[in-house]
Amino acid sequence: MGEIKRLVGEAGIPVALDTSGEPRHLPEIVGDSAYRVIRAALDAAVSASEASVAIEYVPGALVIQVDDDGGGRCSRDFAELRELAAALGGGLRATAGPDGFRVRAWLPTEGQPPSP
Repeated sequence: MGEIKRLVGEAGIPVALDTSGEPRHLPEIVGDSAYRVIRAALDAAVSASEASVAIEYVPGALVIQVDDDGGGRCSRDFAELRELAAALGGGLRATAGPDGFRVRAWLPTEGQPPSP
């Protein structure tokens, strides 16, 4: 979580960070994947003036949501991260709307192999 807090602090725009649920130890591959999703979403927020990152610990999974007010203009393709989330048994959606851009990932925490 320390790396994510540092990433949020270095985003270049104001970013609100919210964590909910009971924090617990995550498999390394899930923690690394969550970091990559957040980093990519904040990097994509090039036209935003602010963003928010929500991390939710739910039974059997970690849910990440990054919203920005960038007016729906995203400079990044999230196909690689969709594939990564799917390989873990989860998913990722990146959607533009009139109020900004949202990236939402669900990463299972149970039954993950150890990182190589």
